[in-house]
Order: sequence, then C-alpha cells, then structure tokens
Amino acid sequence: LVKKQSEKTQKQFCTMKTSLTLVLLFAAIVNGKLTSKKGDRLVKKQSEKAQERKLWWRGGGKGDKKDKDKDKNPVVPPTTLPKVDFLEAKITSGNYKYKDLFGWVELVREDNGGKLIINYDIRNGPVQCNDCKLSIHHSRNCRPSELGWAVWDTRETENPWTVSNGAKYVTNSNGRSAGFIKIFNGVGLTKHKCLSVALFDSQKGTKAFNGQTPIACGILMAEGQDDC
Repeated sequence: LVKKQSEKTQKQFCTMKTSLTLVLLFAAIVNGKLTSKKGDRLVKKQSEKAQERKLWWRGGGKGDKKDKDKDKNPVVPPTTLPKVDFLEAKITSGNYKYKDLFGWVELVREDNGGKLIINYDIRNGPVQCNDCKLSIHHSRNCRPSELGWAVWDTRETENPWTVSNGAKYVTNSNGRSAGFIKIFNGVGLTKHKCLSVALFDSQKGTKAFNGQTPIACGILMAEGQDDC
C-alpha cells in the first residue's frame, strides 16, 4: 500500500514538473516574441532617424518637406504702401479771436529728397503779421493741450521751426496770406502723415512751441484719405 502511494505521488510530481516546464517554456517563447517585436521597432526607429539625418545633410528629408509646404503655402510679401506725392491739411480756427480763419496747407518734398516745401493759403488770419509761425507737431489731433513738440530729427538738424529759420507766414491788411516756405527737418514726407499743422499769432522768441496756444490747426492727410 505504501509502495502504491509512493508511486502515485511520484507520478503526480512528474506531471506537475512537466506542466511547470511547459508553462515556463511557453512564457519564454511569448517573451521572446515580445522582445523581438520591441527590438524590431527600436531598430526600425533608429534606422529611420539615421536616414532622416542622412537626408537632412544632403538637403532632403524634412528639409524637402518644409520646402514643399512652402510651395503649397507661399509667403505673400507685404503690400507695398502707395507712394505719397503730397499731404494736405484743411485749416480751421481754434481761437475765438480768429473764429473766421480758414485755409489749407500742402506739404511736398523737393525732387532731390531734401527740404519740405510747405504751400499755404490762409484767410481771415492776423492782420499784417510778419512773424506768424507755422509748424508741424507730434499730434494726431488739434487739441492745444496735446499738440506736443514740433517735428524734426535732432540727429540731422537743429530746430527748424522758428521764425528766424523761415517757418512763418506773412499776412496782409485783410489777414490774407498765400505762399510757400522751405524747411529741412530731417524727416521723410510720409512720416508727416496724420500729424498736425499749427498756425500761431505773432511769434515771440525762437522756441518751436514757446508755450503759445495755436490760433488754427489741421491734420495732414494723403490724397483720398478720409481720416487717421
């Protein structure tokens, strides 16, 4: 009886050992396949990277793709701004003393790109004034408190907006004035667009603004421009 039980136990042990061996063998096979697949993917990825680097240095690969994308969506250059031949401002009164003052100022540039030529026609202004100043200021409106300093490039010239430098208009006995002046302020014509032109009464001193309130003003605009 003992012998039979021993043989039975031995057979069970052999069966369990065989089963365990089969399980381990199956697990090894599965793990090997997974490892093999993972390794294949890694090798493939490394190969693709190497190929991309190779193509990159030859001017291909990702570079070609970018170039193709550029061809599909070409960069559109910015629209060229229309050439401005002149700027013009309608002058209106800003002072109760000259409430009927009106006129216009036109700004052009010399052919050689030098001085600004300022043509003007003023009516009902100061009477017989030979030192009334005209100047262009860093402001997009005609509010006296926001008029700001006159426009000139300090690297190119000294303050040109003084009566002694010719920035003036001369009126007759009717307060009428028409003519032109030439001013060099070192600033391009188009950069005066939407800036204010101010007219002053008899100018005392030589400063560009001199703390005085302008008697009239207008905003420089290009042809066909409605507002700033």
